[in-house]
Amino acid sequence: MLFIVALAIAVVPEALPVIASVTLSIGATQLARQQVVVKRLSSLEDLGNITLLCTDKTGTLTEGKMSVQNIMADDSLRLQLFACACLESLDEADARTQNSYDAALLAYVNPEVREQAEAFRQCEALPFDPEARRRRMVIENRQTQTRYLVVIGAVETLLELADCPQQKKEYDLVCDVLQHVFLQLYLSLPLLQSEKPIRGWLAQVTRNRCVDELRRRRLLLFSELDMSEDEEVASPSYALADPDPLPEEVIERYDLQQRLLRAIEALPSRYRRVVLLRYVRQLSFPEIAQQLNLPLGTVKTQFWRAKPLLCAALTEGSKDGG
Repeated sequence: MLFIVALAIAVVPEALPVIASVTLSIGATQLARQQVVVKRLSSLEDLGNITLLCTDKTGTLTEGKMSVQNIMADDSLRLQLFACACLESLDEADARTQNSYDAALLAYVNPEVREQAEAFRQCEALPFDPEARRRRMVIENRQTQTRYLVVIGAVETLLELADCPQQKKEYDLVCDVLQHVFLQLYLSLPLLQSEKPIRGWLAQVTRNRCVDELRRRRLLLFSELDMSEDEEVASPSYALADPDPLPEEVIERYDLQQRLLRAIEALPSRYRRVVLLRYVRQLSFPEIAQQLNLPLGTVKTQFWRAKPLLCAALTEGSKDGG
């Protein structure tokens, strides 16, 4: 036994740790020449044992900066106004202290919105609550002395607080589908094989139920109704009301549309653009003001001044046509 221990000590050289450190250092130097930084020398051993390395392209095809492409809200102008009022710093000199979300929002909003946001002051800021997954801030309008509570958080958290009828409708539909899937699972338990996973079966049942719900919500087309070959038996299509207007109604609507377009064209240019954005594109007054780069009061004034001129032009056109 002593001979074996002595032989093992003699075989392993005393300078082996030094040789290993020098060898790993040479490898780190070669990687540094190829723009690779080695933080731990022991990682080179793991790198040498790798046969296949898979990486993503994060940071190579992107700039590493967040950007806002679109804002989805009923009143996008108010959303941008409150968001700017709740930023930690609006000063460009303090841009280093801004997070990526604030910087992306400031790059998206109009400078006029940022000027309007200066009319608000931050009264109180509540820190982020990990349980509620949101933070809150109270802002006040210096002119009207009106205070607003702004909630900032994840999308799913804000949707739970928002009063959205469409979301509630979709949530109820999801609950109905889930209840049907659980019921189908309970009824099929005696037939399912316990040694096999049921994940695939659940996915298929859920998919089929979703398809059935989508088909149920789809509109019924006249072309899909089976026409009865027996003349005495009426087809189901005859019992349904035709929602399309009559030919004379189509002609009347066309004539009215043409008269309205001619009346709008007769308006002054400063009134015409506001009326077209209001009636044709169905934009709100804040959206029109933002698009035309005009104050909100000016847009409303031009619109209300254009209405009497438009009514007079339509009345005169109806007399000429009559």
